Amino acid sequence: MKRYATILLAMLVSSAGLAAPAQAVGDCPGRTVFAESQAWWKPNPGTSGGKDFGHVHIGACIPERDTLTENTTIPVTVILHENPGELEDISLVFKTTESEDTVAKIAPGLRTCPVTDTCSTTVNVPIDISKFDRSGLQEIRFRVYVDEPDGNLMHSSLTFQTRISNGRPASDVSRMPYLRSKGWYTDFGYCEADVLSVPIPDQPVSGVWNVTVQQADHGSDDVDPTHHSVRLDANAHLGIPGTILSDGPGPLPERTLAIDTTQLANGTHRLVQRVDCAQGNQVNSGVNVLQFTVQN
Repeated sequence: MKRYATILLAMLVSSAGLAAPAQAVGDCPGRTVFAESQAWWKPNPGTSGGKDFGHVHIGACIPERDTLTENTTIPVTVILHENPGELEDISLVFKTTESEDTVAKIAPGLRTCPVTDTCSTTVNVPIDISKFDRSGLQEIRFRVYVDEPDGNLMHSSLTFQTRISNGRPASDVSRMPYLRSKGWYTDFGYCEADVLSVPIPDQPVSGVWNVTVQQADHGSDDVDPTHHSVRLDANAHLGIPGTILSDGPGPLPERTLAIDTTQLANGTHRLVQRVDCAQGNQVNSGVNVLQFTVQN
């Protein structure tokens, strides 16, 4: 059985509910956990001429490290906030030790949003386990792309692992097998925030929860992280800074944070990680939001 706890970052609004029944994580069904990835494109403070294209969210109640023995459907929510771009299709990617395949593209019910507003849409993403060429621990990626007015792409990706039982040869995926949230922009590459602790707790937590996180550069084509932040119950949309757990210049190397849940109210909370990758007059940011429930 998976352990569960929640972490929240100060830079997010999601469509997940905030009330939690006694034996559930947020309003997610069964043993699933709400997680969200965000991409941000903002001007670099202290410079001039930068563009502000807001951000895009992609989130879902994910069956992280649960076992799937039959096909299922996962509702995936996409949010545009102060973003002048146009949504492309939502992509579903399966990654195993042998392949990485885009197995579905789903047209969102939303294409654009007034630049001064926040708009959301939810699509049902089909998970056909026969499309995995291996069984065992495999990877699912939800991706969303936004065409921006400057002709470039903003992209956010939510990556997690689940166990697949489909009769195929067993071969566990081993490349970075943990929760990853990535913001991407043309010519900037990925800016990524990760939760390294596995499995993610999917029941209410109590006492001290130790969670390991990182915000690091994984590729030579990516702009290096220039600032990191980890916060509890922050919400940038509502101007709520949250409680700082770690904040400073540069990347955040692997670090275990002890969250004393006895200092939190019972109910739903969020852990929010934000990493900024600045270059010139622009900042590409990646945000990871993980929802958890406290019951002391």
